[in-house]
Amino acid sequence: MAPGLWHKAEFPGMGTQVRLEFAGPRWPGGSGREDGRGVVASEARAAGQSAASQDWAAGLVGSVRELVREIEAELSRYRGDSDVSRLNRASGQWLEIGQHTAAVLAAAAAWRIATGGLFDPAMPGQPIDVDTPPGQPPRARIGRPAGAKTVHQRESALSGIDLKGIDSGIDLGGIGKGYTADQILALCQRHGASSALVSLGTSSLAALGERPGGGPWRIGLRSPGADRDQALGVAELAGGALATSGIDEQGHHIIDPRTGRPAKAGVLQATVMAADGMTAEAYSTALVVGGPTGAWPSAPTGAAGPDRDGFTVSGAAVAWILVTAEAVLVSPGATSCFHPSLRE
Repeated sequence: MAPGLWHKAEFPGMGTQVRLEFAGPRWPGGSGREDGRGVVASEARAAGQSAASQDWAAGLVGSVRELVREIEAELSRYRGDSDVSRLNRASGQWLEIGQHTAAVLAAAAAWRIATGGLFDPAMPGQPIDVDTPPGQPPRARIGRPAGAKTVHQRESALSGIDLKGIDSGIDLGGIGKGYTADQILALCQRHGASSALVSLGTSSLAALGERPGGGPWRIGLRSPGADRDQALGVAELAGGALATSGIDEQGHHIIDPRTGRPAKAGVLQATVMAADGMTAEAYSTALVVGGPTGAWPSAPTGAAGPDRDGFTVSGAAVAWILVTAEAVLVSPGATSCFHPSLRE
């Protein structure tokens, strides 16, 4: 069935702007309108649609806003009452954490192993334990007392995570936006959206279905650093997620977690397309740190380093576009969906 009326919403969240464009079911009768609740209906697809579409869209946007508030309340390192801030202050004490924090910590641990430490949200000497007993809230701590059991000695009902970190705690911002984009997209699907594009800033996006007018979503990529006003090209995203890491407009660099210094692999910017946002964010960061020919491990999770097809993560291809000082490098897996001469 063709998508119904298109809607747009934008609001602050996760330290950036959250933008959402989506289409829902087709509703009988009526015509599109703006309703003053943060939802804008596109006239291009308004014919035959009823006010019910606007009511449905406003309800979905309200649910998305609440979801983002929940995630930010747990993951933000700028909020003193967040899970991340409380863990960083707790000096090795066990604390109850939310489901979002537990999910992102587990993913961060997996990507830390899969990338050989090229992606790492924590600091040297700051291991993290996550305990998820059945039927009880998850809990975590940074640091363990002397003599504590290792991850492999823990009971199988628990999920033990041991992360190397940065400074005096953890920062989950490296995959938090990707996680949020994934969760928003899943919420849109549960509410019946037929197509959607979620973006958190310009670095983390997730897509469902087709863009207005049909075909893959077209994502404009910019050059890194001071050249960000210059278009790099367009990536087509037919579902899944896209993440970009690298030098920002102020010239800030990705830090190599192994040294605590700016990465020196020669990659100014990395864009990764993957099945989900956390995978795309973790590997875009790791590519900036390790480069396309870095010492990538063959991890037991099925993840491996860059090869002629990009990555393989649990059997699924992950395509990449890298910008160095000399060239733009495109993995064969991305050649069919990256168009350097086009604009959005």
